[in-house]
Amino acid sequence: MSETGSTKPAPAPAPARRVAKIILTLTVLLALALVAPHVGRQLSARLPLFDCLQVLPDIGDTTVRAFAFGILLVLVAVQFWVHAQDKNVQNRPEKEDGVIGRYQRLLARTGPVPSAHAPLGGQTLTPDGVALAVAHGIALAREKEKHDALLKQPVASFHETDKSAIRAFMTKQAIFAAITLALLKAVSTRLPPVFPGDFKELLYVTAAGGFLVTLLTVFAAIQTYSTYVRIQWDDASGIALLIKGRHFDEQSFYGLTFSLLVALCAYQPWAALIAMPVFGHLLYNYYFFEP
Repeated sequence: MSETGSTKPAPAPAPARRVAKIILTLTVLLALALVAPHVGRQLSARLPLFDCLQVLPDIGDTTVRAFAFGILLVLVAVQFWVHAQDKNVQNRPEKEDGVIGRYQRLLARTGPVPSAHAPLGGQTLTPDGVALAVAHGIALAREKEKHDALLKQPVASFHETDKSAIRAFMTKQAIFAAITLALLKAVSTRLPPVFPGDFKELLYVTAAGGFLVTLLTVFAAIQTYSTYVRIQWDDASGIALLIKGRHFDEQSFYGLTFSLLVALCAYQPWAALIAMPVFGHLLYNYYFFEP
């Protein structure tokens, strides 16, 4: 019994953007539902005109802390889900792509590579002309380095290969390291002596662990980028280092932001409750290209 050749139907468009919007809307509504009674009771305690608001429920810091931390976990889970769904670009208009989806489309097509500049011709030069030619030669050498980096980028899956740009990444990671170290030092003063005795102390421990892991990841990113810059690698080895460095780079960013928000949950839960939807909307605006 023979089967006719058939193609598997393409999957439906991933509803990553719509789900992200729904989750963000729900986090805003939940935050407002918790903040509104708290603000009402604060008004009733200070202004006799709002005495009727005393009937609003009194929400403790521990409850708010738990809700804020729960929202953060939901946002992180949705973020990973969106990244996974965004990789599927079949049957989906380009305007719905996120960063990963647009990158997947970029890999499917290779753009034109700019041509190198022609060298100077053999002509007799005056002393001023020699100085000009030397300066021009230095400029050409720099442009050639950038041109070679552009030639290598398609092979490197469009990762940045210019060593000047990689040095800028190292500077950014050094700033991340300084910020993370300062936050780790601040959180360490609030850690319990042995084991956390309540949810607040547990959050401080979680934040400190996150900052420590982030700091180590930043060091790994700096070392990876530094190794790429110092040595003239072959394409395969250099590309492997760039991909590793990018992964460490991304992990350090998410580790730093997650740990910072966990620490905020422990330190000031009401501020954290407001910061969570703001954080979600900032990530949404960063990730997706079109409104």
